[in-house]
Amino acid sequence: MTSQPDPVRLVLHEGTPSRATGVWWPSGRSLAEALPDLFDQWPEDGSRIVRVLFSPPDWDDRPRSVPIRGGRVKTGCFPMDDTRTLVVTTLEGRRYHLRVVPPDASPAEAAASMTTSAV
Repeated sequence: MTSQPDPVRLVLHEGTPSRATGVWWPSGRSLAEALPDLFDQWPEDGSRIVRVLFSPPDWDDRPRSVPIRGGRVKTGCFPMDDTRTLVVTTLEGRRYHLRVVPPDASPAEAAASMTTSAV
């Protein structure tokens, strides 16, 4: 019996030195539960994430910070609803604008989103 590999849930695209883009497919609508998974998928050679901005309509919770391996990360909301977007800021000041694929998307829909151009 062959087990299916875990689906790809994070794809990052190169961008300018201060801004990059990508696509993230969280496994649920709880930001507090989904963010640790994003951190686990973050490239090891990438810089440390220090802040995450999110769009409130995409999530069932609105935490001010989230526990991650090795500490906590601050979170905040966009001043306006920018649905299906997450902005991740690294220690070096680089901002990653991630398009959020709805958690209930099928694996085929998520894969299609991952292969199209980023935000």
